[in-house]
Amino acid sequence: MSVSDFTSSVRVESPGLIPYLKTPIGKAYEVPVQPFLHHILPRLHERLNLQTLMEDRVFQKAVTLQGQIWGYKSRNPSDIHKRDVKIAFRHLQRDIRLIVREIKDLGPPLAFHNNKEGKHVFEERGDNVLPDAFFLPAECSETSVQWSDIAVVGEYQVEDSTRCLKDNIRKISRSMLNCMRNDPRRRFVYAFTIEDATMRLWYCDRSQVFVSIPFNFNENSDALLHFVISVSFAEPYMLGWDPTMTSLNINGQIQYDITVRSANGEFTLYRTLGVLSDSSTRKILGRGTRVWKATKIVDGEMTGDPVALKDAWVDSDRQREGDIYFQLLQSDFLAKQHPELRKYFISVQTHGDVFVAGALDRTPTYIIVSPFPDPWESHSRTASGISRSHHTRSAAPISPFHQVHYRIVYGEVGEPLAEAISFRAVYKALVDVVNGIAMHRSGWVHRDLSASNILVVNGVGKITDLEYATNQAKQKKPGPTGTAFFVAVEVDSGCYLFLPPREAEHETLSEGSLSPKSEGRIRKKRKYRHIVEPEGTTFGYNFRCNPLHDLESLWWVAVYFAVNREIISHENDDDAASQSRSRSANREAAQRGVVREFFHQQDKRQAAFCFNVQFMEGMGCLHPSLRKVGVLLEKIRIHLRDAYTEAEKSLKTLTFDFADSTYNQISDALGAASEAAPDFKIRRLASGGDTI
Repeated sequence: MSVSDFTSSVRVESPGLIPYLKTPIGKAYEVPVQPFLHHILPRLHERLNLQTLMEDRVFQKAVTLQGQIWGYKSRNPSDIHKRDVKIAFRHLQRDIRLIVREIKDLGPPLAFHNNKEGKHVFEERGDNVLPDAFFLPAECSETSVQWSDIAVVGEYQVEDSTRCLKDNIRKISRSMLNCMRNDPRRRFVYAFTIEDATMRLWYCDRSQVFVSIPFNFNENSDALLHFVISVSFAEPYMLGWDPTMTSLNINGQIQYDITVRSANGEFTLYRTLGVLSDSSTRKILGRGTRVWKATKIVDGEMTGDPVALKDAWVDSDRQREGDIYFQLLQSDFLAKQHPELRKYFISVQTHGDVFVAGALDRTPTYIIVSPFPDPWESHSRTASGISRSHHTRSAAPISPFHQVHYRIVYGEVGEPLAEAISFRAVYKALVDVVNGIAMHRSGWVHRDLSASNILVVNGVGKITDLEYATNQAKQKKPGPTGTAFFVAVEVDSGCYLFLPPREAEHETLSEGSLSPKSEGRIRKKRKYRHIVEPEGTTFGYNFRCNPLHDLESLWWVAVYFAVNREIISHENDDDAASQSRSRSANREAAQRGVVREFFHQQDKRQAAFCFNVQFMEGMGCLHPSLRKVGVLLEKIRIHLRDAYTEAEKSLKTLTFDFADSTYNQISDALGAASEAAPDFKIRRLASGGDTI
């Protein structure tokens, strides 16, 4: 759901579940104020005691007489001005600055500012308009604020109403997203929203979003005081910045020095040279993957050939990608029988989890619901600075996957297949990948082959992103198993689709048809880009990924390029010369329709793979120079469908060996497609409706 599309009701409460607010960035789980203050915010400085501070007469006198944020003189922002946010919240800026100024000898605090140039209504804002208020490090100038400077974001509304709450939620969602998206160092963000005097505190990381139960900052001034002091004097890493990554301004270009800690504890420093990929940072919840072109730094000097450095948040219960890579290459099949196939995998130089302040950098999995622990009792803290109470009997799970910060360095810098500029280059690379996924013979399946997970290095297609790869013997628990555009139809449905009819019912199935059992399990709507492998069973057998699913994913990649690319330069193109512009426009419109059906509508996508007529009808939209490629793709589809049917005659004997005869057939057909494809430059189809 995009920020601008957020129109739903705000609060959801169900018996037995944690209440949450609906936001454009996901569910924001409600947390009582005291647990939020003591277990989510950065811990108060060890030299500070809030109760002692509140009892200090000098502090009381200064705040009560000058700040007027509590006591009989307190006023709500709406009492100061009914409409103008800048005037209504001017006193709050003064009060917060006063609170911080009265705390002595703790080092430079953050500076709090109201945005003098801000837009206070969401619909009037652009994507990069700064928030209504923000805390900045002391060294940052208020006149030239960047998203990477902001420590804590805040949004205001003068009126306390559902309409204003919705607008604040829109604004705070975009502001937190901008902090996370525009600063690679950012691991999580704190924020606050205020409607008149009703205040909420916010926290988000790559796994979840928390929001405090609302409180009146005049009536509950202790909470406001705690929040201000907590964030103002926190260490940068406790506010979400990554101390293992340093920002540099080199000749006007922002670069980063990144420390990679290997599994055995060795540290290597790399400097980024440019961004290779950061598309997954467009949303907060998720992996937040960024890939840079980088080079190693030794004694302050750049050395060695460029490498690719990936930084991501991965599921903690999954084997790390680097470990899978080394296990795969050390298997008998690739190490002894066919070492020549190693060239089809991108190499790994080093990899390891990120540690911050001596602790594994991970997202918290649980939040205490009740009973609430004593706020001053002993409790442990994660690398994020969030405390995790030892009282877990009343804890409730917030996110299904606990995430760990992870880095891996690849030895080669390639171009994603999605950026290929000719059909021949695409299908040649896919031939290489077919050779590479002979990894199946060592018992492994990739489970996430896509246009983004195939790189072209010096003209050779290479397999990357092995995070979701699994060994045949270890497929036991559900989890993300593919990119929706390219996932095999069986994996998408979570059940076997080509089983023989049950003899008891004397079913007869036409060639390539679906079993009635399978048809009833087709999901009607695709909501997420990445899907989850269900724990479903078909006729008593647990569904598991197998080599044919990887091969089918490659077929979908091949189809994707055929229908979602258009020719932009060619010679002696009789079709383009003889046909009118309207016909060319009609063909492109037909291609867009096929893209929608094949890659956005599950039922039509499934029918295109399983039935003869539907797929070839879709291929009718192709440019005449690609018609032979369409015929070859149909040939591969038939090979795959027949292989499924043969393999699923008996699930008891379904092993990884059944796909052996299919490799050569697919490799030969893709090789023929590479030769048949025109050597013209291509580009993404305009308004193709995808983000790959």
